[in-house]
Amino acid sequence: MVAANHLRSTAAALLLGLSLVSGLGASVSSAQAQTARELISNIGQDGGKHSSFGANIFAQAFTTGGNAAGYTLTGVDIRYLGTASGQADSAVQIRSVGNDGNPSDVLGSLTNPAFTTALGDRVLTHAASGDGIDLAANTTYFIVVPRPPAVTGSTSVGVAILSSDDEDSAGAAGWSIVDVAKRITETNVNPTWSDFSSSSLQVRVNGTLKATTDGVTLSESDLTLTELHARDAEKTYTVVLNTDPGANVTVTVTSGDTTAVAVDTDSGTAVDQSTLTFTHGNSGNWNAAQTVTLRTPNDGDAAAETVTISHTAAVASDNNNPYHQIDIDDVTATTVDAGHGVVVSKERVAVFQSSDIVEYTITLNSSPGGSVVITPTSSDTTTATVSSALTFTTSNWSSPQTMTVTGAGEGSATISHAVTTATTAYPTGTSIASVDVRVKNPSQIVSFRPASVSGVEGSSVNLTADINTDDLQSDLAYSWAFCRVSGSHGSGDRLSADFPTSADDQACPVAASGPCAGDASRYGLRHVAASFLFGLVFAMAGMAPAHADVLISNIGQASPPEPQTFFEPNPYSFFFFSTNVLDHAQSFTTGSNSSGYRLDSVELELQAFDPDISYTVTVRSDSSGSPSNTIGTLSKPSFTAFSGKKILEFSAPNGGIMLAANTDYFVVVDIGIASNSGTPVPQPLPGWFITTSNNEDSDKATGWSIANKHRLSTTAGTWVDNVITSVLKMRLNGVAVTPPARPLVSNTGQTGDSAVSDDNDIAQAFTTGSNADGYTITSVNVQFRDLNASNVFDSMVGTIRENNNGVPGDVVGRLTDPDYVQTSTARNYRFTTAEGGIDIAAET
Repeated sequence: MVAANHLRSTAAALLLGLSLVSGLGASVSSAQAQTARELISNIGQDGGKHSSFGANIFAQAFTTGGNAAGYTLTGVDIRYLGTASGQADSAVQIRSVGNDGNPSDVLGSLTNPAFTTALGDRVLTHAASGDGIDLAANTTYFIVVPRPPAVTGSTSVGVAILSSDDEDSAGAAGWSIVDVAKRITETNVNPTWSDFSSSSLQVRVNGTLKATTDGVTLSESDLTLTELHARDAEKTYTVVLNTDPGANVTVTVTSGDTTAVAVDTDSGTAVDQSTLTFTHGNSGNWNAAQTVTLRTPNDGDAAAETVTISHTAAVASDNNNPYHQIDIDDVTATTVDAGHGVVVSKERVAVFQSSDIVEYTITLNSSPGGSVVITPTSSDTTTATVSSALTFTTSNWSSPQTMTVTGAGEGSATISHAVTTATTAYPTGTSIASVDVRVKNPSQIVSFRPASVSGVEGSSVNLTADINTDDLQSDLAYSWAFCRVSGSHGSGDRLSADFPTSADDQACPVAASGPCAGDASRYGLRHVAASFLFGLVFAMAGMAPAHADVLISNIGQASPPEPQTFFEPNPYSFFFFSTNVLDHAQSFTTGSNSSGYRLDSVELELQAFDPDISYTVTVRSDSSGSPSNTIGTLSKPSFTAFSGKKILEFSAPNGGIMLAANTDYFVVVDIGIASNSGTPVPQPLPGWFITTSNNEDSDKATGWSIANKHRLSTTAGTWVDNVITSVLKMRLNGVAVTPPARPLVSNTGQTGDSAVSDDNDIAQAFTTGSNADGYTITSVNVQFRDLNASNVFDSMVGTIRENNNGVPGDVVGRLTDPDYVQTSTARNYRFTTAEGGIDIAAET
């Protein structure tokens, strides 16, 4: 945390003179400036008895006092009895309390003193390093005490325990030691914490009270933003007051260069805001962190910038208030420029054959410094053709321009792109991504169950449509129709087909050889976007498959030198052939993306792994905090045996593993060897590295997290928490799933075409649905007939407008004209929106 402190001086302090004020300021500037004192202790109590460690770990809980700013723990004194020698292998830890009332997350470790053989009855100090360990007010914590080194043949070392609840009198106000200690036995197969009689360990907690000073705290001091990046083009930090200001405070946030980094203090408004208001009193929000959003626009150059974000506080009602013009730290925002480059909106598109069209867009990352022409080329024009070259200038370089692909014949083609008119920034060799095109025969997309139906006149029958779109994107606009009545979209939909009224029974076979064979809406699939000459189709544009990105990772966190091994030697049997086999599982939680996520791979930090070891890596659901059903099995990478540390990447099956939003899952490494099976144990022991840090790497998807402890199993299906509070190291890669595209409204399935002259301006009203967040229009399909002039669209401008008392009003968004294709019959033309679509409100 970054804080600028301003010490509030009272009138009384001012009367006592400058030296007193200076002394007070020094005494509260940091924990180190204060003298550590006893916060709570029971070491002075009589009656302490010896309790041997053996294979036990002890834990003693204590509760802090009510100092609102909290405390800093600088050390813990523990009374030991018995004989020991050397340095303990594990450090005394301060841990939080879990939901089960037992020790949980490690908040800090304390240094180990040296134990001597003449230990006897000694109080040893375990000191905190650095600035100490922060403790909150009115909170319970655990001191976890590992087993010291024992001396062979001597009295086992132990801790002193009290049956009395009494505490020493010198403690800080409100502090207490919990009356019952806990212990856990390491040698148990499934070790768990349990209450240790009615006794408490003899301990003393030392530290300081944190001073409460006026000031403004920022959560970040430095942020890096990347132009055009899906996540990193925008970063946030928080601002909060340290104390109740006694009056309302306004903090103004200012960017030193708004063209490089924009500031917004209220993302809920349409226009960027620059102020934060903190209110005072018990009902005020002064102690609630408020968010500042920094955003880097694409400024058109190819240079990185460093921008200072400054903060100014003002109290309008009282210029003498200590928060008025209080010092607040700056935030340094560094931008990584997008550089020169060409952005192609899609990697893959799909169309039907016979003149169906699909579109994608091209944009430049930066101003080209002149005119740049990008020319597309189809690898097979008998399969798909593409529209003409695009020209980008210094004025339109950031506006997406549309390429149109037209399906010709069934098959595949590739649309490549090249700079044919160049500038210094965009030479002819500029690398531009290509677009893969699939052209499909509509008859291969859908099949119906049953294959044929019969019915009496006026009756209906339900059919099921099965759509094979495994390799298609959702930007295909397809529908199907039956005798007289159209069906709806979606694989597995039940579609109603009405039989024509006639004196005889009729049948509509799939082969379309029955009475509907000559009907335009025959039984079977047809590719239509409109049935009236003037009809509207609103369809969410399909998204190209997204590249895998980091969803969550803790690979970058520090880890102990030794990993958690998959094999635990049995001390009572021959080491190399008799051992417990440990399966490991690490929990993670997905973010809030409503359509879920696609997991593409998992990277694990492993030691001494051999490809010949029998093992599987799976992703499993969570059931009551333990791994349950397998969601997907990851494929193993190709590697050679290694003895050191290495990160291996395990890939999901084609199409990835789909994960729901806000859901707990486990990554599980299952060793395929039974415990004590006589199978030789690999040497050195293979393992999975851990970190004792609760932190995660900064490059992660919003809302994702890794649980702060992992589980292990020696028996199939039986999972327990690891004795050591730790997190297995892993990186999960994938993407947030984009909701599938779909039509919003259409009257194109209706019959009764009539022509409207294109000499008139034409407007068609529509009403939106009740989705509270509104809708996004990305295209409008309109059907025309008898288009014989290539300039027919030159003077035509399509718009979406507001309703103004029954007539078109203000323009909400403009539509891009389609390419002209001569036709003497009815044909659908798609008018598209700019990238991002046109947002429209609900029930409007």
